[in-house]
Amino acid sequence: MVRLAKVIAWRDRVSAMIGLGRGILFLIAVLCIIGSLTGILIGAWAYIIPSLPLVILIILAAYHETILDRQILDRNKADINHDQIHRIEHNWSKLSEPKIEIPPERFHLCKDLDLFGQASLFKILSITKTPLGVRTLAGWMMNPADPDQIQKRQQAVNRLTDQLQLREELQLLAKSVADSRTDPDHLLEWANGSLWLEKRPGLKYFTRVSSCLMLGLLIGFFLPGAPRIFLGGASLGLLLVHFGLTAIFSGSIHGIFNSVGYRQRDVSNYFHLFLLSRKLPKDCELLESIRNQLSSGDHNAVICIKSLQRIIGIAQMRRNGLMFLVYLCVQFLFMIDFHTLSWLEKWHKQNAERVQHWLWSLAEWEALTSLSNLAFHHPEWTFPKIDQQLGTLTASGLGHPLINGNDRVCNNVTVGPTQTILLVTGSNMSGKSTLLRSIGLNAILAQMGSAVCAGKMEMPSVQIETSMRIGDSVSDGISFFMAELKRLRQITIEAENLKQVPGKTLLFLLDEILQGTNSRERQIAVVRVCHHLLESQAIGAISTHDLELAEAPEISNRVQAVHFREFFETSTDGKNEMKFDYLMREGVSPTTNALKLLTMVGLDTPKPSE
Repeated sequence: MVRLAKVIAWRDRVSAMIGLGRGILFLIAVLCIIGSLTGILIGAWAYIIPSLPLVILIILAAYHETILDRQILDRNKADINHDQIHRIEHNWSKLSEPKIEIPPERFHLCKDLDLFGQASLFKILSITKTPLGVRTLAGWMMNPADPDQIQKRQQAVNRLTDQLQLREELQLLAKSVADSRTDPDHLLEWANGSLWLEKRPGLKYFTRVSSCLMLGLLIGFFLPGAPRIFLGGASLGLLLVHFGLTAIFSGSIHGIFNSVGYRQRDVSNYFHLFLLSRKLPKDCELLESIRNQLSSGDHNAVICIKSLQRIIGIAQMRRNGLMFLVYLCVQFLFMIDFHTLSWLEKWHKQNAERVQHWLWSLAEWEALTSLSNLAFHHPEWTFPKIDQQLGTLTASGLGHPLINGNDRVCNNVTVGPTQTILLVTGSNMSGKSTLLRSIGLNAILAQMGSAVCAGKMEMPSVQIETSMRIGDSVSDGISFFMAELKRLRQITIEAENLKQVPGKTLLFLLDEILQGTNSRERQIAVVRVCHHLLESQAIGAISTHDLELAEAPEISNRVQAVHFREFFETSTDGKNEMKFDYLMREGVSPTTNALKLLTMVGLDTPKPSE
C-alpha cells in the first residue's frame, strides 16, 4: 500500500508537469504560427519552427493519456486494497453497500441473520463489481445450492484461493465495467429482441439477387464486345431501384445499427473480462466450464465478440468522414446496409442465447472469487461436508463470522438429529442470540460453497428459517405478538412441506419467541410450536429465558439443553462488574441476571417510605 501510494503521488506530479508543459508548448506553437503569418519567420523556418512545438505537443499529449490511464488504474488498485483492509478490520461504514432486491419470502432470514445492510455478511464477503456479479452472490446467499453443486464450488474456490494476481486483475477490470455504468440488462434485452430483416424475407432475398445482378452488369460492362448501352441502361435502372429502397428503409436499418452499436459498446466493455478467463486453472470442472463459455470453447465470447465488432465496424462506416463517400458508392451499387443487417441478424440468431450464458458465467466467476478471497484471508476456516444422508448439524470451533477474530469465541455445537431441539438458555447478553446467528450464518456459507468459521463442520442439506427480529406493524394493524405468531406459522408450514422433499431438512432458529404474552401462556404456546416442528422432522435451536421449558412434559425427553452464564469481578473502584466468557455449557442455566442488571443501572429495590 505504501509503495502504491508513492507511485500514485509520483504520477500525479508527472501529470501536473506534463499538463503545464502542454500549456507552454501550445503558447509557443501559437506564437510561432503568428510569427510565420506576420513574416517574422521567413523561408523554411516559417514552417519548421512552428512544426517542432506542435509535433512535441502531439507526442506529449499521447504520453499524457498513458499517464492518465495509469493513474486511473493505480487509484482503482488503491481503492480495492483499502476496501480489503476495511473488510478484514470490519470497518463497516467504509465499505459500499449495493442495493439488493430481497424477495418477500427471504426478508426475515436476511434481516435476522444480517445478510445485507450496514454490518452484514455480504459486506465482509463480496468483492463483486459488476451488477450481475452482485446479484449472483446475493442469490447464492439467499438460495442454498444442492450438495453436488456445493462440492463443485468448493473445489473451484479452493483452486482460486491462491490466485492473487488473477483476483486483482478481475477486480480491476470488473471495476472499470462498473464505473462505465454498463447495464447488462440492456445486453440481455437486445439478445432477446426480434429480427427486422428476418420478418421481411422477400426484401432480404431481392437485395441479394439485385446485388449479384449489379456485380454481373458491372463486370460485363468492361468485357470486350459487350453491349455497353444495354448494360449501362440496366445498371442505371437497378441503381435507381437501390436508391429507392435505401430512401424507404435506411431510416429503420440505421436505427437498428445505432441501437446495436450502443449495445455493442456495452459488450466491448466486457471483452477484456472475457479474455482474462483464459488464465483460469484448467484442472477444475466448474472453472473449466466458465473458461469454455468465455474464451476457449468453440463458440466462446471472445471469438464471437470480435466477429460482432467487425460487423458493427461495417455498419458504422457511414459515420466515418473519410469513408462516407465509399459507403455511398457501395450502398447504391450493392445495398451494403441490407447485407450488413443480414450478417448481424445471423450473428444474433447464432449467439443471442449465448450472451446470457456469457454474462452469467462471468458473474459466477466473480462470486467464486469472492468466496476464494474469504478463504484466503481466513486460512483457519474450513470447508464443510454437506451430505443429504446426515440428520445432524455438527461443528467444532464454531464462531460468528462477522465478529473480529480477536474477539470471537468459538464453541462446539450439535443441532439435531430430528425429533430433538437444541434449547439455549442463559443470562441476558451472555451469547444466546450470537450462537443462533453463528449457526445460521455458517450454514448459509456452507451451502454457498464457501469456507465456514469452524474447525470442522458437517450438516445435511437444509432450508433455513428464522424468527428473531419480529416487529409490529401499525399500518397493517398487527401487534408484535400476532406478527410473531404469523411468522411461526409460516415456519411450521415450510417444515411440513419440506417433510415431503427427500434429502431436504428445515433448520429453524428461534430467538426468544412469543415475548408479547404472559409467561404461563408463552410456555404453553412455545411447547406447541416445538411439537409441530418436531413432528415435521425439522432440526433447530431455540433460545429462551424460560428455564422451565426444558422440563415441559411434552418435549422434555427431546430437548438438548445448553446454556451461557455470567460472572462478576470487582473493579479497581470496588464495584462489581458483570463479565461473560461466551462459552457454551451443558444443561439449563443455573443463574439469571435481570435483577442484578437492575441494580447495576441504579434501579435498586426501593426503600419503604417512612
